[in-house]
Amino acid sequence: MRSRVLHGAVVVFALAGLLTVGVGGAAASHGDDIEETEIVEVQTVSDDPEQGVVRVELQYHIGSEVLGLRTGLRNSEYEVTGVDGFEAIDEGRYEWDGQTTDPTIDVRVPINETSSGAYDYVDAGEWLITDRPVLTRLGWRPSLEAEGEIEVRQPTAAGEEGVAADGMVYLGGYERYSFSAAGEQFDLVISEAADPAWSPAEIGARLVTASRRFDVGARSDRLTVFAVTDPLRRGGLATGTNAAVWVHEAGLTAPQTTLFHEYVHSRQAYNRTDAVEWTIEGSADYFGALLALKNGSIEYHRFYRLLDRGNSYDDVVLADADTWEGTAAHYELGSLVLAAMDERLRAAGASYAAVLRAKNEADGQITGNRFASLAAEFDSGMDAFFDRYVRSRPPEISVPDPTVYDGPNDGAALDVRVPEFDLDPGEREPVTVTLANTGTETSLAPQISVNTSGNVTVELIDSDGSVVTDTDEGWVFDHLPAGEAYDLTFTVEANRTDGEQIAVSAGDLSNQRAATSVTLDSSDPLGVTLSLPAEATAGEQINATATTTPEEASITRYSFSVTGPGTQVTADSSGQAATFTPEEAGTYTVSVTATAADGRTATTEETVDVSPVPSDDTSEETDDTDGSDGDGTDGDSTGEGETTDGDDTSSSDGTDAPDQGGSDGFGDGFGPAVGVGALLALSLLARRAH
Repeated sequence: MRSRVLHGAVVVFALAGLLTVGVGGAAASHGDDIEETEIVEVQTVSDDPEQGVVRVELQYHIGSEVLGLRTGLRNSEYEVTGVDGFEAIDEGRYEWDGQTTDPTIDVRVPINETSSGAYDYVDAGEWLITDRPVLTRLGWRPSLEAEGEIEVRQPTAAGEEGVAADGMVYLGGYERYSFSAAGEQFDLVISEAADPAWSPAEIGARLVTASRRFDVGARSDRLTVFAVTDPLRRGGLATGTNAAVWVHEAGLTAPQTTLFHEYVHSRQAYNRTDAVEWTIEGSADYFGALLALKNGSIEYHRFYRLLDRGNSYDDVVLADADTWEGTAAHYELGSLVLAAMDERLRAAGASYAAVLRAKNEADGQITGNRFASLAAEFDSGMDAFFDRYVRSRPPEISVPDPTVYDGPNDGAALDVRVPEFDLDPGEREPVTVTLANTGTETSLAPQISVNTSGNVTVELIDSDGSVVTDTDEGWVFDHLPAGEAYDLTFTVEANRTDGEQIAVSAGDLSNQRAATSVTLDSSDPLGVTLSLPAEATAGEQINATATTTPEEASITRYSFSVTGPGTQVTADSSGQAATFTPEEAGTYTVSVTATAADGRTATTEETVDVSPVPSDDTSEETDDTDGSDGDGTDGDSTGEGETTDGDDTSSSDGTDAPDQGGSDGFGDGFGPAVGVGALLALSLLARRAH
């Protein structure tokens, strides 16, 4: 036999109607601390030898001024196993005998409950979880002078073998952790049979951030979160008391949103009609996904797919529950419609969270028309929105881009860089765009948007390993950690490129922005060639001429430069021509840069080999004594101021001088052998002529 005993919550009431009893921790003795006109019902839960069943003792502490008490069990499946101080008056109804102090009723209750063929509550053998086991209906007769009102006391500490929260009971081994944020206390109870991927600290951190970021009012003082496992269904469940939820361990890991979904349920406190029923699961699905995205627990592509499922419902009118009963439309289409509403409200400076707060704070029931009226207080066009998306079959809806939201990571800093590139009409050119996060926090859901005219087509072909979501506004990538970057490859194609501009912008969930742009030009690339001689002689002027293509290019400047052996040579330029005179032999490099009126430039260079100046003296060297006078002058000398140079003899006054010694009539430096050779040649020519 299993022996697990857990005491229930305490509800104190007086002079009131029906009672809804919450379940809680170990009950203290209430006979001494209740008011004279109060009645306290305490439920003590213990395990039963039969699996799937628990035992519940209902004990009543009755104030001295209370004259009578009747209790009714509201479920025919309850099996009463004993009473003390009560008498049965008809099926399921009992009346206090007026004498017994702290009378009791013992009940056996089946707890295994299913929905869609899976367990919502279950006795797994070693542990069990159930909602408040016994529902009662109480009536009483106080003294004529007594007055009072209902009061609900929070649960006290749990017993050793389990935990009782307001509306949910767990029996079995467990570990318990506590967290708090924004005035809200979280008790995390992890079943010893469960092993969630997130650590207790990670689960607690997500609850804390969700509490701080979800400003919709209706915050409970204490929320108990039970982490459980099979055979419960995958998913989670929240009680109607907004004070307890359970989450299957499979939902306590990325990229699941179950924890956030169930937390949102704990913040829904409005009473609604059937026309608004869809908002319960719709808002839990939407805000659950959004909180998970802002927390970094899911990527944007997961958020997008969760919401886009709503577009698969063609015949659903959300305001008419009969059209979606038995489907998941209230989850999926409901979340998508609320996302569209949120996007519109944010554009007006509000949000759907503000509308949810207004519903939570409103008195009375929220009808379909009242819901629309509350939304219209933030955006006057909301009634038309309800007509199109809620009261009729909605058209296809686009999932909001991440830039719609104001995320938490203000330390992120996006930077987008696009290189200059050449593109001819009709040509496809790959271009690498760098998206970097230069900040200190992760950029959540970074997005690239490209705006062009109809003449330019841009397509993403490589995302550097990131999953990409293609949206109406651009491409959304995985979260980008601080200090990292994506090198994204796009292809660009244009029908025409004269002045076409490509504007590239980046944004993310963290409300970071960056932008840049490039302008395309249809002109052919500017080219320049250089014409100059291949060889030259030192001391000679060299002419260089530049020619550009295409011919129609408007050139505003030619810049020439010449580099010679060990020195920079100055070039005199005028337009597309330049001249320079090399003074030394060697290789000279001539370069020219042409600049067009539209800013295009082109540069080229050529080389020229420069030879040394040739010598004018070709005579053979002779001895000092050969052909020279004793005064040291050349034998050609005819006196001071007169010289002979080759076969040209002249005097200082410019008249021809007669031949002198050393000249054979063939010019300076030709000896007798050369003269004889010449005579022989003339003789041969004379004979041939003859």
